[in-house]
Amino acid sequence: MPRRTVACLLSFLGYAGAAVIFTWPLAPRLSTHVLGPLSGDTGLYIWNLWSFGHELSQGRHPFFTTAVFALAPPTDLALHNYTAAAGAVAMVLLRWLDITVVYNLVLLATLAVSGLFGYLLVLRLTGRHGVSWIAGLLFGFSPFVIARTAGHLSLVSVAPIAAFWLSIDALRQTGRYRAGVAAGASLAWALYSDPYYLVYCVMLAAVLLAPLSVSIERRATSGRRPLARAFGLTSVLALALAAAIWANGGWSFTLGGIGVSAHGLHNPVMAATLAGSACWALQYRYGVGVALQRLGRLNPRNLCVAAASALLLLAPWLWALWFRVADGGQFGRPTVWRSAVPGADLLALLVPNPRHPLLRPLVRPWLEERPGGFIENVVSVSIVALAVILVARWRKAVRFPTLWVAITVGFAVLALGPFLTIGGVNTHIPLPWYVLGHVPLLGAASTPTRFAAVMMLGMTALFGLALAGLVDRAGARGRILVGAVAVALVAELLPVPRTLYAADVPDVYAVIAADSRPVSVLHLPFGFRDGLRTVGYYDNARQFFQTSHGKRLIGGYLSRLTPEAVRRQRSSKSLRTLVALGEGMPYKPPPGEVLRVRGAAFARRARLGYVVVDRARTPPPLLDYAVTAFSLERIGGDAEYELYRTTVPLGPAPPPGQLPPSSHARGVTTWVGLPASGLTGTVSTPASRYLDAAAAPR
Repeated sequence: MPRRTVACLLSFLGYAGAAVIFTWPLAPRLSTHVLGPLSGDTGLYIWNLWSFGHELSQGRHPFFTTAVFALAPPTDLALHNYTAAAGAVAMVLLRWLDITVVYNLVLLATLAVSGLFGYLLVLRLTGRHGVSWIAGLLFGFSPFVIARTAGHLSLVSVAPIAAFWLSIDALRQTGRYRAGVAAGASLAWALYSDPYYLVYCVMLAAVLLAPLSVSIERRATSGRRPLARAFGLTSVLALALAAAIWANGGWSFTLGGIGVSAHGLHNPVMAATLAGSACWALQYRYGVGVALQRLGRLNPRNLCVAAASALLLLAPWLWALWFRVADGGQFGRPTVWRSAVPGADLLALLVPNPRHPLLRPLVRPWLEERPGGFIENVVSVSIVALAVILVARWRKAVRFPTLWVAITVGFAVLALGPFLTIGGVNTHIPLPWYVLGHVPLLGAASTPTRFAAVMMLGMTALFGLALAGLVDRAGARGRILVGAVAVALVAELLPVPRTLYAADVPDVYAVIAADSRPVSVLHLPFGFRDGLRTVGYYDNARQFFQTSHGKRLIGGYLSRLTPEAVRRQRSSKSLRTLVALGEGMPYKPPPGEVLRVRGAAFARRARLGYVVVDRARTPPPLLDYAVTAFSLERIGGDAEYELYRTTVPLGPAPPPGQLPPSSHARGVTTWVGLPASGLTGTVSTPASRYLDAAAAPR
């Protein structure tokens, strides 16, 4: 076996051991516990692994789901955080292992693989195995990654970002077609891990493959220009206005019959920033040079190979994306300026590991108050790694490549979001993401804190180069230095002991699983949600429980729903009534017989088999309505849930592996099922036929 292969294998085993240590005490409880609550995103990511194989086993396209939103057509998963790459692995393991065991094994393997690719990245830069292994530990087990093991499996898989850089760099240096294939494959791997990572890889490619070299020469002018003085005065006045508004809350007055209101800091701070920048820029004269630069052995042929391999592997996703566009879907959130998703706090970048047992009580409450909660705001750079980089710079042990410095600093600034926030205070100072967030493709990555994944890629490269330079300077004491840095880094990053959450399935779901009929399940209180909105009440644990019983759910949660998908849910009067009663709104029901007729029509259309009632959260009027409308009988329960079964005759089941005809929202195309080979049939039908039309019984 080649020496390099042996080194990679040993490195992977080392990272596998680190994964066990960094998640302890999960390893002895793989079948009973997980690292995040099932009611949070962990429950949804476990469902992701199950859904991929479930749809394929039913002869349907894996990027559409029929498991949730039982009243709707199959819903596309094109922009859902689907983790399809992990789902493909889980589909094999689920033949022998329980879903909880599979999820935990996939999580541990993801950490180990991420560490391995960080190792390969630094090995390419330094050629030193020991230094590279420590740098891989930083990349695969950074605070950003470890924090997301408690809820975001898709973001834990940072390996595709490093793999993409390695393949693009190899393509640029060698021009080999296999490097082009690897670049396309790693791009697909990034998408099938998390859609954000596809965007990040495209951004890295734009940086690495830019054919132009821009040089800027700056020379001070002989004196301050009048225009520069005007901008400077404007900046000072705008800052004074912002300070006055901050001090007394602002003013409202009428000027020439026009109402004027000045209560916010956004406009004066924006004016001060722009005017100050213009004043500073006008102090100098600039000479800009643009020149073509050679990109190694890149040529149109090997770039076409890379593009072709990416398109081939992305074809299943592109197929789902086409349907999403036809359903009125968008690539990102609506464009906003002042209320864009905030980024990381500047202090959050500089605080030590928030999951460290000594720092957790101090830092966690502050991060939990930030928008998105604790997990979304962990973006810490390693203090040990930063110290090594600064010492290497001070000792002039290494000359850092401009490319890696630009990647690290640039993506760190992007992670700060559209406005600079310091210590929880929004300064309203605009940052590059204020503009870049509205670029169509970039705007799809709408949560800027996640740019920290690429920032850590750059930090890993700089840390590896810095440590290698210091080791060269240390000579015979280099091994001692490597060992000391390794111990310090592990001591900083280690998050144990981890909090574990039981992955139990309530007994009521065993009754549902024993029913062989293709029926659906309704949960009370009812609701559905995506990453932007929640209608009613919805608990992600419901989709985890679905992995045990396998029946379709009325309602559900996907990361991104199209407006038409939301409209279809809201078009059902029965579902609207369930939501209203669940929220305690007043409701005057129709006569009992009318209510039962409407409820029976709904039950037959949804093939409603069971209703699971959350005792603590279900208001009595909601339960009374459901029992009457759907002719329910209680068949079991426990301390937390009650189980009801409908007595409405549901009629014959649809053919195996096929759904009733369902319509795309715009009434253009209707399709039956989605087998792996493609569509089975199309007809033109108004969408309202399969929804609760105004004249139809409910």
